[in-house]
Amino acid sequence: MMGTNGVRLHGENPAKILVSHNETGENLNMINNFAEEQTDANLAGMTPVIEDRIAEDPFLAPQQLMWRNDDLEEVAEILRDMDGPVVDLQDVMRKPVAPEFLLPDGLHPNLEGQQAIAVALVERLAEGRGR
Repeated sequence: MMGTNGVRLHGENPAKILVSHNETGENLNMINNFAEEQTDANLAGMTPVIEDRIAEDPFLAPQQLMWRNDDLEEVAEILRDMDGPVVDLQDVMRKPVAPEFLLPDGLHPNLEGQQAIAVALVERLAEGRGR
């Protein structure tokens, strides 16, 4: 889910994401190229997901953090266009995210959400092996 925090917004009336979509794409490609050329690692992308309850969380709300679904969808499209396997968590976790997959903060997956992610990753990697 790299790229998610790059499109985070801060403040009461945020006007600009932290990293442009173009730069996010360049950063993700650089990481992918580095892994491919300088390591034996195999990367798998995972599309970001978000839930509107973040603004209501007593810990996160005062920090004035937010994400716009349009920005997250743009990151998801960048990931979908990259080489290598991509797990579309928007399909797995639903759109919007099913509450039963999230901790009360509305941002982080709970155990059930983590299990759904792990199953989707294994299934996606198995597809690449022709199974």
